[in-house]
Amino acid sequence: MAKIVVIGGANIDFIGKSNDELISGDSNIGKVTMSFGGVSRNIVEGLGRLDTEVVFISAIGNDTLGIKLKEELSTLGVKVITPIGEYKTGMYLAIHDDKGKMNLALCDQDSVDYITTDFITSLDNIISESEYLLIDTNLNKATIDYLLNKYQDKTIFLDVISINKGRKIVDNVDKITYLKCNEIEAETLFGKNYFDSFSKNTLIVTRGSKDILYNVGKDIKCSKVTKASSIVNETGAGDSLLFGFIYGIINGYDIDSALEIGKKCAKLSLESECAVSKEINIEAIKK
Repeated sequence: MAKIVVIGGANIDFIGKSNDELISGDSNIGKVTMSFGGVSRNIVEGLGRLDTEVVFISAIGNDTLGIKLKEELSTLGVKVITPIGEYKTGMYLAIHDDKGKMNLALCDQDSVDYITTDFITSLDNIISESEYLLIDTNLNKATIDYLLNKYQDKTIFLDVISINKGRKIVDNVDKITYLKCNEIEAETLFGKNYFDSFSKNTLIVTRGSKDILYNVGKDIKCSKVTKASSIVNETGAGDSLLFGFIYGIINGYDIDSALEIGKKCAKLSLESECAVSKEINIEAIKK
């Protein structure tokens, strides 16, 4: 039985980082890297590196890079389940400035439309076996609503991802046990006093280099960001924070301690060219 079932998107990430200050409308000299990404896929990789049993339900194509993506996850002990169909693996393209900060990004992830409620229903025996469930807002609203209503017996984690995608969950926010978003997303979706919408469940709000805000019941707390020695790639930092947090919760840590684990994972990924640092393991987060 898997510790957690993760349902969401997977991408091939193409990241371009400029050597110097970006010049709009011009060809900038820099470095382009390719890696496997996507919010849920990043979380799955991180949990796999932390020796957590994971089932990953995602639309990953049978194109060359999609096959390699699945093979990498299998080496981490992750069981991958994909819907039948002719579709390409999602693509993510980002341009970073010379400081490693994302300037512009495009995401091509139509493949997630193959994750329908009918497909999810066919996997009920697998999902039902796990105590924990993570979903992301790349899924269509019908699938998200179905999952949130069907599996209320589970601890549910969710990443908002973006304002537009996050709108899908506003009317069901009370059904999510732990929800992560950034400050702009929180204010837009839940109002200036965004914690007013959360008391029985927990909202984690990242604010760039400022303290992370979160609630435990009606108590609002803050946690200092763990500074990276140098920022190489911002792409997977938020995902790393979340999978470290999930690892902590699954293994019996309280919310405060689980968040500390998440911050260690985020720091390691910020210092890595990959969305999820290859240096993440059990020993690294115990230092």
